[in-house]
Amino acid sequence: MIKGSAVNHSGFTTSLTAPNPSAQTDLLMAAYQNAGVRPWTVSYIETHGTGTELGDPIEVNGLKKAFERLGERFKDHGAGSEHYCGIGSVKTKIGHLESAAGIAGVIKVLLAMQHKTLPASINFQEINPYIDLKGSPFYLVQQTQKWEVIKDSRNEPLPRRAGVSSFGIGGANAHVVLEEYGQSEQKTESSPAAEEAEEVILLSAEREDRLMGYAESLLEFLESTEVGRCDRLRDVAYTLQVGRKPFDHRLAAVVRNKEELFTKLQAFLQHKQMVGLFVGSRARRSPLSQIAIGADHARTLSNQTNYSLSLSGGAELGSPVDPGHTPILVAKRLVYSVPLKIPVRSGISLRLSQENMCSGCVTIGGRSMSNSQRFKETGMTSLQPRWFLAILIISTVI
Repeated sequence: MIKGSAVNHSGFTTSLTAPNPSAQTDLLMAAYQNAGVRPWTVSYIETHGTGTELGDPIEVNGLKKAFERLGERFKDHGAGSEHYCGIGSVKTKIGHLESAAGIAGVIKVLLAMQHKTLPASINFQEINPYIDLKGSPFYLVQQTQKWEVIKDSRNEPLPRRAGVSSFGIGGANAHVVLEEYGQSEQKTESSPAAEEAEEVILLSAEREDRLMGYAESLLEFLESTEVGRCDRLRDVAYTLQVGRKPFDHRLAAVVRNKEELFTKLQAFLQHKQMVGLFVGSRARRSPLSQIAIGADHARTLSNQTNYSLSLSGGAELGSPVDPGHTPILVAKRLVYSVPLKIPVRSGISLRLSQENMCSGCVTIGGRSMSNSQRFKETGMTSLQPRWFLAILIISTVI
């Protein structure tokens, strides 16, 4: 996986092909800070390594200086160790691929991670006399060798990490930080707070009967798969939220674990109501285009929106620049602006369509409104699906 990256430019140099050591150092500093990776956890660098008398020493000096500065910021286990990070270049095998040189280095590192092996720098005979690796973290990979893992202060193995550099003839510099992926090999520790985190499970379909069919399929999945852990439930929620096309008939369940999700899906299939279970449709496709509110809240809303609201006793919002979005924003603001009068009961639930969603929001929130504090609905363009769901979720927070 890509942990982080950085790009910059060498700027003014003595000649077109002369590299800028300061720019290369800054590049590496930025890349590893962006990745959030301590330098002593990186065990291989795929250098640009063109084999030139001038360029290679400058690149190595940039690496040494960058790791030295990064090490000063992380005065902990491993900082200042000698010869733990191998360096090499795929150019000793395939030559310079010019614009494809960087991706060739990435491919080499990915293959090395796959086989857990650092390949030798073939055709290597002697090191450039201007390159000094003494006292540095780096050593030249001269022989094919097993890619050993680095261990932390608790003697726990860390994932293999590597950096890949690529420098353009026009002065462009790039560096990417890579980390091997091995879910089965790495333990995931969940905090008690994370285990109690709520997730929103979303289903949608073109017809209500299909929505029930999807709910049945999800129940079967729950019965056959271990999704009790927080991270797996989060994966399910994320996939259903962003990896599926939204349709008119929808179900949203706010759950903390597999058991809650199982119970709420069963309640939906049995046409029962539950706290945190939301079902609805947007068949009319005619959301709010105007919202009328009392003068006592007009000033508050005018400060929170881009619209001028009259204070004549019942202010109206005109059609927004981005149809559908601003009415929802104002509806949210109004729900939170009106003082709380009635506490929410534990058995309350919500089942509504788009045309009465704002009144539903106020009701579910347990907030009373006077006659002058009202919502008014007229026709306008269709509201985006995600905003409809957002209103349902907002209505439960109080």
